[in-house]
Amino acid sequence: MRRVIVSGVVCAAVLAFVARPAAAHNEFEPAEAAPGSVATLTFFAEDEQPDAGTNKLELQFPEPITVVELPAVEGWTATVVGGELGGPATGVTWEGGPEPDDVEFPITLGPLPTEPGRLQFKSIQTYDNGEEDAWIADWPEGAAEPDNPGPVLDLVAGAPGSVPDTTDVPAATTIAPTTTVADEAAAAEDDDDSDSSALPIVIGAVVVLAAAGGAVAFFRSRRSADTNA
Repeated sequence: MRRVIVSGVVCAAVLAFVARPAAAHNEFEPAEAAPGSVATLTFFAEDEQPDAGTNKLELQFPEPITVVELPAVEGWTATVVGGELGGPATGVTWEGGPEPDDVEFPITLGPLPTEPGRLQFKSIQTYDNGEEDAWIADWPEGAAEPDNPGPVLDLVAGAPGSVPDTTDVPAATTIAPTTTVADEAAAAEDDDDSDSSALPIVIGAVVVLAAAGGAVAFFRSRRSADTNA
């Protein structure tokens, strides 16, 4: 009889363990993205409170990441934290509901870091009864799942995501040298120097020509005098 009772207790414990609900999570779907890519994701938050609904969800980034797109979700307001839509930010907060079931929020992030590895996010899920679930525990790659793990996004080569094309970068444009006022002044000074150095030559030429003309006139007058004599 004692052996039957013990067996019954063990079976009940096993059934209770199997039947208990799985721990709720905040996670990305898909949970992988290509390094350096722009990734379209769904941020998924399970509801673990049967008598309350989620009315706020705060997602914190591990480092500033550009929020490319934040599609509207009916009944919810999305706010970019620590930045702005289309630029680097430190997180996103959704407020609305309350939603008594699981909630899903689409979001596009990127370009993501170019090195493969794990991005560790954190999130705070608030319910309309005032209670909070903090999904903030670090979950290193390859380690056992901790209690209340923060959302993770693994950067894996070949995973989903659109890697921006960097081959169409415009070639560098050659810019013609700009003439400054100082350059113009220097050029004018060079011209003046050239004119000044040429002036003596011109004067010398005039003097030579004048002397030659005088000599010609003298010889002509002398020849006329000799002829008349």
